[in-house]
Amino acid sequence: MEGIENTFVTGVMEQTQLIPIPAEMEFFGIRFKPGFLYYLLEVDMGKLSNDMIESQQLNEDICKMLKIDIFAKNEEIVKSIESQLEDIFKEYDSQDTFVQVVNDLVDDPNRTIDELGRVHHFSVKNLERKFIKQVGLTPKKIARIMRFQKAHKKISKKGLENLIGVALSSGYYDQAHFNRD
Repeated sequence: MEGIENTFVTGVMEQTQLIPIPAEMEFFGIRFKPGFLYYLLEVDMGKLSNDMIESQQLNEDICKMLKIDIFAKNEEIVKSIESQLEDIFKEYDSQDTFVQVVNDLVDDPNRTIDELGRVHHFSVKNLERKFIKQVGLTPKKIARIMRFQKAHKKISKKGLENLIGVALSSGYYDQAHFNRD
């Protein structure tokens, strides 16, 4: 298939991974909310956690599913993909109870798994199994990543002056836990 030569898919990453990209290559990436890629690919996301795969078959499947015009300009391709993905995920965002659990955890990573299970009528074990299958990591690990991202955004905006304040306002118990993450 011309135009779009390589498609890489990664699962949830617990650590930063550098991906070497040749200078002459044009690329773009799509970052999904935790759990949403599962609905598009219908694969066990636990197998993709902390991993990156290249797949020509996936490339062809995604191009067909998203009706990508490989000869269009990059900006047009990106706008088309954004629009199509928004349409695909609208139904999941409002109807799927598990998506609501994930959204609640992303919005407030300090909520306990017990509380999320109780509110959304899942047992803790069932919730953990669904997270591993559909997100790739346990809810506790996802919450930890979300909490760190929240802190990172605050540091990006406010700088490094008050790390203790950033840590506490992001849900860390103390600076030591923040430093470890």
